[in-house]
Parts: sequence; C-alpha cells; structure tokens
Amino acid sequence: AHPEFANKYATVLAQNEKVKDGLLVLQKTINEYPKYPAVLSNYGYMLLVNEGDTAKAMNYYNSALALDPDYEQAILNKVGLLMFTGKTESAKIMLKKFLKRNPNHPTAKELITQLNSIE
Repeated sequence: AHPEFANKYATVLAQNEKVKDGLLVLQKTINEYPKYPAVLSNYGYMLLVNEGDTAKAMNYYNSALALDPDYEQAILNKVGLLMFTGKTESAKIMLKKFLKRNPNHPTAKELITQLNSIE
C-alpha cells in the first residue's frame, strides 16, 4: 500500500500487458495518497499511452506539478504531451526553464534540439 511501491508495481503490470490492472492500482493509490506526484504523473502517462486521453493526461501532469513543480518525470511527460499536441512554444518554455536548473540533462537536451529543428 506504499505509494512508491504501488507506482512501480503498476508500471510492471503495464509492461507485462496488464494495463487495466496497472491503472486500477494507480487509481487506488491516488485515492489513498492524492498528493503523491509520481503516482499522478504515471497515471497520466498510462492514460495517454493506453487510452489516448490527452486531456486527462495533462490534468494529471498538472496536478503532479502543482504538488512538486520540480518533479522531473512530470515535466518531461508534460513536455512530450505538449509536443505531441503541437504546442511547441509551450514545450520550449518548459524545457528552457528545466534546462536552467538541469543544464546537462540528456533527455531535455535532446528534446530542445528536436523542438529547435521544427522552426
């Protein structure tokens, strides 16, 4: 019932083609620990990947970031979603802020390079 364990367990379930079970684990964890950014971000990601629900995914990313504005995975997930939905300027702004704090982050550097090549 610990949120970090539940988060990892849900990820393992999803990776083993038990996505619905993983989503249920995350839903239960969110009900018990509504202020745990990692679970919120992961749930949003799983909704996006498995159900294509961009609106719900963004809501969960935003909820995670409201609790922890520096939560790396939620930032990267949100940037990816912004890119996917064509909101490249918003994605750039987020990445530039993130890179000021983490200038050598390889994924963020790669994403900003991709965004800059779109222009």
